[in-house]
Amino acid sequence: MTQIAIGNLIDPEETAWLYLTDGPLPPGVLGTRYEPVTSSDETVTETLQISLRGTPAELRAVIAQLEALCRQIERYEVEGLGAAIYLRAIPTDNFEPLYSRLLHAELHTMPGALALEEHGSLMLEFILTRQNAFDGAERPLTLSNSAGSGLTVALKNRDDSLSAGNDNYFSVQTNALGTDLPAPLRLQVTNTGSSPLAQLLVGAYHAPSRPDKPPLVLEGEHADEGVEVPASDASNGAYAQFTLAQGAWQALASWQLDHNQLETLDGRLYTPILRFYTPLPAGLLQFRVALSFPGLPPALGTTLYQSPAVSATEGQGYLPLAPLRLPFEARLLNVQPSPLRFSLQAYAPGSGSLTLKLDDIFLLPQENFTWFTSSVGLPVNASLIDDAFLQKTYTLANAKEMHTHHRIGDYFYLPPGETSWFFFFQVNPEGLAPIDLPINVKAWYRKRRRIL
Repeated sequence: MTQIAIGNLIDPEETAWLYLTDGPLPPGVLGTRYEPVTSSDETVTETLQISLRGTPAELRAVIAQLEALCRQIERYEVEGLGAAIYLRAIPTDNFEPLYSRLLHAELHTMPGALALEEHGSLMLEFILTRQNAFDGAERPLTLSNSAGSGLTVALKNRDDSLSAGNDNYFSVQTNALGTDLPAPLRLQVTNTGSSPLAQLLVGAYHAPSRPDKPPLVLEGEHADEGVEVPASDASNGAYAQFTLAQGAWQALASWQLDHNQLETLDGRLYTPILRFYTPLPAGLLQFRVALSFPGLPPALGTTLYQSPAVSATEGQGYLPLAPLRLPFEARLLNVQPSPLRFSLQAYAPGSGSLTLKLDDIFLLPQENFTWFTSSVGLPVNASLIDDAFLQKTYTLANAKEMHTHHRIGDYFYLPPGETSWFFFFQVNPEGLAPIDLPINVKAWYRKRRRIL
């Protein structure tokens, strides 16, 4: 028989759970009938039929416990107070507990309850609404990048091949995780630098049949329109210097994306993030991306797609542009995509010219994306925790909980049977994105199933 209990994951084990079947049942509980509902919806509503027999005091004590659980569920789900309440199931063929978060609960009596209660018996209906999934115990993940594999990876704010470990990503193989559904992920990002971490942008790329990392970096010095300048503190050891004529939109820099790159980019949504080698000058600078066929000049008027313009902030060293798909329309999987020219266009009002120093453009995946933003930053040696199971984001500093960041986006999950890459882009409190910003990352997951 599957063991059923209701409780939370915060209080000590001996007091956190009300056992309803096959366990240390409280006085007055004979057992519970539970038939899980099968559905494709995000939530399900089910009924636990709880049989009671005992003294009036024992029956009232069980009723009081169940009513208290109803109030705790409502308090947490509506007001965000207290702890989440879960239905815990331990199947007979699996000693690992499985948890499903309760979203609402009501306690009803069966017909004829008053007559039964007079004889020391009672049948209750505990009607619950829960998430339509059961999650297992938390397990650590092995993370990999060019520096190797382990339970912790050290990341930088760059992705080039100058040396092993110049990575802003890790990958996970999910084939052996044993999860039926996308598994909720808990990320722990520790600031190992010397100053607070203000902004953190994280995007995931999940692919069932692509073992190689997608090409997401366009180096400034690889654009023909710029002048390459070697610099040890630039991505790939160099940046590009461009001259921007003021008063009109200009095709500033361009890169050719061949069919192999576009096949890997797979028609997905990406946010191009510009990283400048020096902070942006004063003026109402605007940037956008245009796509055109190679062989045509990158001048205005020949574009196949043009993204909305985004205004830059004076003194800032990075700029996320409007998301776009690459290739920019749905593609036929049995036909190779045509090569494209990716052009960065810029506008500055006035007359004369400006000099812009572009380090690189990072194409951050938006398939599973979150932006952690803060006005105070993540303190040195503190850890930012993002937990999809708890649906919570918080900071641990000196073993104390605090809240330093606001998240915008989805929680992270690991689809079964795929390779998943997670990419990180960091910004310091000055609004700059130096390539040497360091973080350490750990991750855990929980197996998820819908059917017990």
